[in-house]
Amino acid sequence: MSKDLNKEPSIFDFIDVVDFLTELLAYRQNKNSAYSLRAFSKHLGFDHPSYLSRLLQRNTDPKDELVEGLSSHLNYSEQEKKYLLGISALSRLPNARQRGIILENLFSLRPEAHKELDALHIVQFLHSWLHTTVLEMLSLDIRVPVAKNIADRLGYPVTAEQVEHSLNLLQHMGLIEKTNADVFVRIRGTRIKWSGEQPNASVLRFHRLVLQRVQQQLRYLPFDKRDLRSSSVCLSNANYKKASEILKEAHRKILDLNEGDKNPKDEIYVLSTQLVAMSGGQE
Repeated sequence: MSKDLNKEPSIFDFIDVVDFLTELLAYRQNKNSAYSLRAFSKHLGFDHPSYLSRLLQRNTDPKDELVEGLSSHLNYSEQEKKYLLGISALSRLPNARQRGIILENLFSLRPEAHKELDALHIVQFLHSWLHTTVLEMLSLDIRVPVAKNIADRLGYPVTAEQVEHSLNLLQHMGLIEKTNADVFVRIRGTRIKWSGEQPNASVLRFHRLVLQRVQQQLRYLPFDKRDLRSSSVCLSNANYKKASEILKEAHRKILDLNEGDKNPKDEIYVLSTQLVAMSGGQE
């Protein structure tokens, strides 16, 4: 996604201090062309810009003074300061277990970013599996014309006209925007959140469509492009609720992998899990 230099970056959008500082500096220089690295360093509490320069070039690690300077200068809340301390520690801890513990805490600190949609837009959005897929595919290297290239990548039976319809809907919903280069990008902080608890016809239809698409893909995909698992287990009602929470957390962590991944995106995957009672159904 391209940087929005007109909007101050949020610390919660990053899991790397250097990436955050780089974008924060770019944002301030966009507002004021005379704003320098020296001025930025002084605002953060350092007498000379040499340390900040080395940090931005990844030749040194973030210091505790940097965290204090950022927290004070940006009027950070306690939650934001804890998050900043966490991502600062990530760069200094080579131990995978320690990093895992910190990431667990970071996920709990990050506010849930989501886009509030009205009922009509929810129904439109869930009408086809293609809308969610097109939204995610904008993270890939998609060339102009966008609709045709997405359709070609998804393959038959998807057409450019169907993708164009999805792009128009996503833009109307405020989830994506079109750049001057005729490229669509996702608007930062837009993650759909469905909070309905009762069975809903649109949600059920959407899941059926996703599963139908998965069945089509299984005919052609090699084993290294799919990870299918199925387990049968007896659970108490209390442990069912715990299992459901574990699945929700797993989904959230996998979604967050996209934000922390600096590598070019290669493919779009659908993550669909089922934890369904096998008894009590109807013919």
